Amino acid sequence: MGDGLIRNILAACCLVSCFRILLVLVYLAPDSNPPDHHPLGYTIIRKEYSVAPARVDTGNVSFEGFHDDSDDARRKMVEEGQEIARQRRADYDDGLVVDVEGVPVAEVSQNFDLMPAGGCPDNGRGIFLLTLVHSLPPHFEQRQAIRETWARNASNGAGARVAVLFIAPGISPRPDVMTGLQKEAARYDDVIHSVAGDSLSTFRPSSKVLLSMMGWTLNYCINAKFVLFAHEELFVNFHHVVSRLKLVTPKPFRSFSIGRVKKLAKVERDAVKWDYVSESVYPKETYPHYCVGGAGFVMSIPFIRQVHPRAVQFNREVNVFPASDVMLGIITSQLKAEPRYHEEFHKSGGEANYCDLQDTLTLGDFNTPKLMRGAWRNHTDKMDYCPSPVPNATEITWWTKDVDYHQYFNNIFQFIHKPKLFCEIKNITLLALVSTHPHNANLRNAIRVTWGHPEYTAAMKVKVLFVLGRAAVETPETIDLIQKESDKFGDIIQANFVESFHNLTLKVILGLRWVSTECSSAKFIYKGDDDMLVNFEHMTGYLDQLPVFQTQNLFMGNLMTMSPALRMPSKYQVHREVYPFKYFLPYFSGGGYIMSGSTVQKMSRMAETTKLIPIDDAYAGILAYRSGVSLMHAGGFIVGGSKRDACRLRKAFNMHGFKRPTIFIGTWKTFRDPKTKCQEDNQKKNWAHIA
Repeated sequence: MGDGLIRNILAACCLVSCFRILLVLVYLAPDSNPPDHHPLGYTIIRKEYSVAPARVDTGNVSFEGFHDDSDDARRKMVEEGQEIARQRRADYDDGLVVDVEGVPVAEVSQNFDLMPAGGCPDNGRGIFLLTLVHSLPPHFEQRQAIRETWARNASNGAGARVAVLFIAPGISPRPDVMTGLQKEAARYDDVIHSVAGDSLSTFRPSSKVLLSMMGWTLNYCINAKFVLFAHEELFVNFHHVVSRLKLVTPKPFRSFSIGRVKKLAKVERDAVKWDYVSESVYPKETYPHYCVGGAGFVMSIPFIRQVHPRAVQFNREVNVFPASDVMLGIITSQLKAEPRYHEEFHKSGGEANYCDLQDTLTLGDFNTPKLMRGAWRNHTDKMDYCPSPVPNATEITWWTKDVDYHQYFNNIFQFIHKPKLFCEIKNITLLALVSTHPHNANLRNAIRVTWGHPEYTAAMKVKVLFVLGRAAVETPETIDLIQKESDKFGDIIQANFVESFHNLTLKVILGLRWVSTECSSAKFIYKGDDDMLVNFEHMTGYLDQLPVFQTQNLFMGNLMTMSPALRMPSKYQVHREVYPFKYFLPYFSGGGYIMSGSTVQKMSRMAETTKLIPIDDAYAGILAYRSGVSLMHAGGFIVGGSKRDACRLRKAFNMHGFKRPTIFIGTWKTFRDPKTKCQEDNQKKNWAHIA
C-alpha cells in the first residue's frame, strides 16, 4: 500500500516536470515565420519593445534604458560608456575649431541625442559586422523598407552576427519629423541621431557624417570586428559580404578597408561645384585611391581606430572636407595603407533582377521604398538560368547571332566629306582619328594649331583626321562651315548618320572602315576625342621601343575590367534586351587608345556581325575579344586634365578634359615652352610609368 502510494506520487511529479519542460520548450521555440535562412547563419541584432524607453542621462553621455533592464545592468552600461567617452574625448580636447555649423569637429563624434539602448550589447562583443546606414531624418518609409528587406535577411544560427543601425544626422525644420524620429527610435531601437552633420545627401555625404558614424562605433561598439558604412539607397547582400570578410587574415585586418576603389580621381578646382577643393586644402591634382561612398565600403575596427583621430584633425584644419569617401582615401594614404578593390560593390542598380543580385555585395540607386522592395523581390525570386556575369565566347556568339550589318553600314556610312589622296604617302607611322561634333569647330581649330599642326607632327610621321556625323539640328551655316574646313584642311571624315551620344559607336566603326579601305598602310592608329591634349613625341617614342611581336596585333589603352552595364536611366543606360550580361568585357576607358593596322583590319571586319551597343568604348572591347585581339594596359592615358597639368602631359600619351579652347591652347603652350620647369626634368627618361 505504502509502496504503491509512493509510486503514484513519483509518477505525478514526473508528469508535472515533463509538463514544465514542455512549456519551456514551447516558449523557447523559434517563431513560426523566422527570417530567411542562410548557411552562414548571421543574426540581426534588433530588439522589439512594447513600451517607450526610459532615458538615462549622465552628464554629456546619454543612454537608452528599457523597463526590463535591471538596475545593475543599466548602471554597468552607464559606467562603461562614460569610461569610453572619456578616453575618446581626451584625444580631441585641445584646440577645437568651430566649423561652419557651429559644432566643433571633434564633437561630431560624440553628440548623439538618440541611440539604441546602451549602444551595442557588451560594446559590440561578438558582432562580426556592424552596418551603419546613413539616412535622412524624414525618410521613415525608406528605413522601413530596409527593415523589411535586406536588414532582416538573417538567421538565428551560430554563425556571424550582424547588426543594422540607422544614423540620421542633422535637424529638420519640421518639428513633426524630429518627433517621428524619436517615436521610431523608441519602437525599433535601431536609430542614432546626431545634431551635427549635414542632411542634404546620403549618396556622398560630407565628412562630418562619416566622423559621426566612426565616432559612435568607437564609443559604443568598439568590440565589433567590421563596420559596413552604407546609405539608405543601398541594397546589401549580407550572405556574400560576410563570406568575403571571413576570408580576411589577421595581418591585413589591422588596416583593412574594401569597396569599389576609385583610382586617380581628378581634384575639382571649380569653385561653384559642390566638391570644390582649393590648392591650399589639397595641393595635388589627383586624389589617392579611395572606396566610392555611393557603393558602400567596409573597414575593420582596428583601422577605424587609426583613421578616426587623423580624420578629426584633418577636418579641423580644413574646416570639413566636402566628400567623406575622398577624405577617407587621403587619410588611408597617409597611413601607408591601400583600400582593397572588389567589383561586387556597386553604386548603381536600376532594373536589377535575380541574376544581377545573386553575387552582389552591395547595389545602389534604390532611392524609394518601392524600388527597395522590388529589388528584394527580385533577389528572392529565383530564376532558372542566369548568363555569366562576364560573357564567355559561347555566350557572346549566342548574343550576337544572326547579326548582319553589311547593308545597314553601307547605307549610313555614305561619305559626305573624306580626305583626298591623304594616304598616298606610304610612310605614316601614326594616324590619329579624332571624334568630334560638327559644332566643335573651335576645338578642331585648337588642335590644328597645337598637337595637330604639321610643324609638330611631320617629323614623327603623324597625320590627324576628324571623324564626325551630321548635327541633329543642322543649319546652312553648319553645313557651310564643315564644307569650308574640308576644302581648306582636307582632314574631315563625315558620314550620313546623326550625331548623338549613343551613335558614338558608329563613329568608331566609321573610323575602322575608312582606315581599312583608304589608309591600310598606316602602321598605328590612335583614336581620341577633340577635348584632349596629345603628346605624340611620347606616344611614338613608346611605340618605337616595343618589340615587333607586340606591335603585330596591338590594342593599347587604359584598361577597364568588371565595368557594370548600367540599368538606371541616364545617357549611359544599357537595357538588358540590348546587352544581357552584368559586366562588359574588358575595354579601354574614354581617354583614347592605340591600335596597330592589322588590329584595325580585324575589328573592322568583325563589326558587321557584332551586335551594336550604345557605349562605344565597351563596344570596341567586344570587337577586340571577338577578333582574338588581346588588350594591353598602358598608364599614359589620363582622364581629367586642367591648365595646371602641362608637366603631367610630358610623361603621358594624352590628357582628357579640355573643352575650352583658351585653356586648351594655353596649356599646350606651357607644355611646349622650354622655360617650363617640371620636377621630372632631371630624371632619366624611362617607360616604367606606362606599364
